[in-house]
Amino acid sequence: MAADYLAFAAQLLRSSPWRGKYGRRFVAAFGLLCDSLIDGATQALKAPWLGNPDDVPQDALAPLGEELLLERYPVEDDAQYKARLDLTWPTWQDAGGPQVLVDQLTAAGFPGVQIKTPLDWPTEPPVGYSTQFWVFFPEGTHTVTGVAPLVGSFVVGDGTIIGLSGISFERILLLRKIIRKFKPGTWICRSILFEITPGTNATLGP
Repeated sequence: MAADYLAFAAQLLRSSPWRGKYGRRFVAAFGLLCDSLIDGATQALKAPWLGNPDDVPQDALAPLGEELLLERYPVEDDAQYKARLDLTWPTWQDAGGPQVLVDQLTAAGFPGVQIKTPLDWPTEPPVGYSTQFWVFFPEGTHTVTGVAPLVGSFVVGDGTIIGLSGISFERILLLRKIIRKFKPGTWICRSILFEITPGTNATLGP
């Protein structure tokens, strides 16, 4: 089955008098118009689902989140997730800014995070790149207890823990995913730093 009207129309062209050069162009333009109308009708249908804070079907949150490209974080309950979906417009309007990244990490259960740039850390290597940044968790804002400049955290055959201790591999994957999704498009995350004691950080690759 075709995913949209344009794809459906393209299938019909295989045995249609419209399959010539100009016929294909006309059908493609008409198909795009139909798909735009369908998208508008779909948005009009789903928009009221969040409108009444006292009567929101809970099973509507998942498809809404998928439509709005805002997935539900494991720590969120229904009310918290709905509150974040209510902010979809300002979230995507300001996406790519440090504050949205902080807000999303906080919502996912990473509170107290700070985004550090070369203006904050001018001597942090590599020096001279204005579009790099670091994700920094001050002491007391996280559960990481081990210092290791390794990527990930997993157990080898004899039970030895390799990587950061105090944070699960699933949480690390979620942390990286959020950073990649909401960071400024042209910025590079150099590393994720968990302060163990002042001046001592556990480092995680981006």
